[in-house]
Amino acid sequence: MKDLDDTNSTLDNLPPDTVRTKYWHTLDDGRVQCDLCPRACKMKEGQRGLCFIRQNTGGEVVMTSYGRSSGFCIDPIEKKPLNHFYPGTAVLSLGTAGCNLSCNFCQNWDISKARAMDSIQDLARPEAIAEAAVKTGSKSVAFTYNDPVIFHEYAIDIAAACHEVGVKTVAVTAGYVCDEPRKEFYNYMDAANVDLKAFSEDFYWRQTKSALRPVLDTLEYLKHETNVWFEITTLLIPDENDSTREITEQCEWMVEHLGTDVPIHFSAFHPDYRMKDKNHTPPATLKRARKIALDHGLKYVYTGNVHNPEGDTTYCPGCHAEVINRDWYQINNWGLTDKGECKHCGYQIAGRFDGPAGNWGRKRVPVRIGDKDVTIARPVSKRAAPPKKQHNMPPEMTRRRYEMPKDSDLTMLDPQVAGMFYPDNPSVLATTVDQIMNNAAAPKMNPKAIIAPHAGYVYSGQIAGSAYKAVEHLADKIKKIVLFGPPHRMPVKGICVPDYDALLTPLGPVTINKEGRDQLKELDFVYADNAPFKGEHDLEVQLPFIQRVFEHAEIIPALVGQTTPEQVAEALDKLWGGEETLIIISSDLSHYEKYDDTYKLDNAAAVAIETLNPNSLGDMQACGRHAIRGLLVEARRRQMRATTIDLRNSGDTKGDKSRCVGYGAFIFEYNDDIKMDPVFAENLLTVAKAMVIQTAKTGQKAKLQLKGVPRSLMNQRGVFVTINKNGQLRGCYGSFLPNKPMVLDVAEQAFNAGFQDPRFKPLTVDELKECDIALSVLSIPGPLEFDDEADLLSKIQPNIDGLILKDGRNQGLFLPQVWESLTTPEDFLKGLKRKAGLPEDHWSDTLTIQRFTAEKIGPVSLI
Repeated sequence: MKDLDDTNSTLDNLPPDTVRTKYWHTLDDGRVQCDLCPRACKMKEGQRGLCFIRQNTGGEVVMTSYGRSSGFCIDPIEKKPLNHFYPGTAVLSLGTAGCNLSCNFCQNWDISKARAMDSIQDLARPEAIAEAAVKTGSKSVAFTYNDPVIFHEYAIDIAAACHEVGVKTVAVTAGYVCDEPRKEFYNYMDAANVDLKAFSEDFYWRQTKSALRPVLDTLEYLKHETNVWFEITTLLIPDENDSTREITEQCEWMVEHLGTDVPIHFSAFHPDYRMKDKNHTPPATLKRARKIALDHGLKYVYTGNVHNPEGDTTYCPGCHAEVINRDWYQINNWGLTDKGECKHCGYQIAGRFDGPAGNWGRKRVPVRIGDKDVTIARPVSKRAAPPKKQHNMPPEMTRRRYEMPKDSDLTMLDPQVAGMFYPDNPSVLATTVDQIMNNAAAPKMNPKAIIAPHAGYVYSGQIAGSAYKAVEHLADKIKKIVLFGPPHRMPVKGICVPDYDALLTPLGPVTINKEGRDQLKELDFVYADNAPFKGEHDLEVQLPFIQRVFEHAEIIPALVGQTTPEQVAEALDKLWGGEETLIIISSDLSHYEKYDDTYKLDNAAAVAIETLNPNSLGDMQACGRHAIRGLLVEARRRQMRATTIDLRNSGDTKGDKSRCVGYGAFIFEYNDDIKMDPVFAENLLTVAKAMVIQTAKTGQKAKLQLKGVPRSLMNQRGVFVTINKNGQLRGCYGSFLPNKPMVLDVAEQAFNAGFQDPRFKPLTVDELKECDIALSVLSIPGPLEFDDEADLLSKIQPNIDGLILKDGRNQGLFLPQVWESLTTPEDFLKGLKRKAGLPEDHWSDTLTIQRFTAEKIGPVSLI
């Protein structure tokens, strides 16, 4: 341990967010070892430890996030969770970037795994935080979201400032800390929730790259050597740490080493971060764990992350009466004296009590802390209207200014992530969205559905803007938006809809379409529950875009959890509607991979989406995979085409390429409506012509240098290239199933049509002036259902359909252009049979037909 008054230090003029530390020592090889936690990171000059915010600078370990926070929120103290520390009171919560553990199941990875200080939004001095707690009526300040062990110096200074004004302090921690800093740290804490992640060293090493023993040491230290009130949380992960044997061993250890008064919270796991292959924790597992703990004599046992009022409620160990009735974080009944004694029998309930229960309830309110003021993010309860400020935007970007409703009977979900994922100031938020839309570039399309990302606007706002830009010109027609996205904070089995009248943003309310919601609830895998929407960001991040682009639209919001693609497709089909309805799927792509790996994963996800192939979309490729897979099933059934118009990641938008999150903007259109942007169509024709001309002139397959290719031309499509000479077929070649980016396939099929068609000799230079070339871009083929040949003929659409016939090894394909010569369904089908090598009158039960459409581009002269 170093003395911070050491005058030999060479560190002068450090930035305001960087401070010297004392728990480290110099090694023989010149490196320094951090002695804050048992990980004991050894760092060369300029190198950071695993937590990322402690760094070797000038031969000393400094902390680089002093004064920086991931944001401030006022929460119920029960959310930490602490059920016996001034119940019902408000706690001002904050954290920083980084973490000293590497948990594969991290539930706050967007903060704890942050590696760029850009992701940390708010700056505040310790005194300002203490003052904010007083002004907002917060009983305590909690260091949470990531482990306060790593911002030891900042947390202690905040705690000292809080104690001077009578505010308590709470540490939400994994307890992975060395002896000396542990003693100093808890000298400043009033309460703690310790995350006991499992009760086996094997689990700790495999899943967190840490150790169990130091955590047990922390628990014993808190119990026997401090007056800190503490409770324990254990996240039960299916097949990892949820066995009866392990839970029993944990309870036995607690009773022997900590006594029976320490509360334990068994919490439900939901798939996240690097453990998305696991199932949600069944409620039965939590109830089993609770029973085991109670049977072993633990007096206060709770369940979390599921709706279980029994598991939320405190019972008197003396008379078993219900003394604190909770529903989630809401206290509905209070049966204690001011000192925490049971009103029924006088038994002293363990904990910290001071008068009646607080009345903060379940609210979660973002707060902005400045040097001179504290701003509570609007709206909280007053529903005050945002400032009426006209932005200096072009006419096409002018939108109606949203007013708050005068009807106080409406039930609304307050903003959950305003001030964190997007600005909480209404004027700033409106300007931000409008600027994103102004700067967005997207081809004018006719989307029925879009996929847009849902990260913070500084990361994915540009990509989301591309998706909304493509549909903006249809805004006046769209009255209803189906908004599906994945749950991040609570497990959802099936599809969950909220029971509110509206969802609120700083711009005002977005009304929920009750008729659509009721239609969804007719499905047996759809249920209503407000709880999963608390703290959730994925749908809320889309709302300001919806408010600024679609003036009169109502929404049908739903969180899509564990479902089959067919179930989601059934739900979408119920709500599909006509041109008045838009489908929006909110989803990011891969999470926290290196830049190159992110690029590969996201491109593979884009291919799965473009080819409408739900089976190819992996679990690690999109957090909204369940909703996307369902959309792909429905899009294939409805003969649609998916187009990627923007594909980037956080390494592109924010620069840090070490741990990236992928974002994509995807558009779904009916095949019949598709018309390629004329510029893109001309680009494809230019590529096809260049391939044929250069190959004919050189006698060798041309090697084209393609630079600056728009993302729309990199989509995977089936492509055919047709060359005619003086009106007669001279060559035709193609791929009816997508297999490579469209611009590359056009070049390949142009070469094949000119020089590889076995029906013709290779094209010569002398023929070029007599030839023209045309392209056919195919939709994804879908099955055509029929009972017999007469039924099939009645379903074939002249001048629209291309068909693929297959029977055993015989197969034939006709492009829609064939209708020019075979004008009736009967002639078209007979000709298709001939092309497949079958007699015109052939029919069998094994014959299948796939239908597709094709957009024809050209013809144009080769030279």
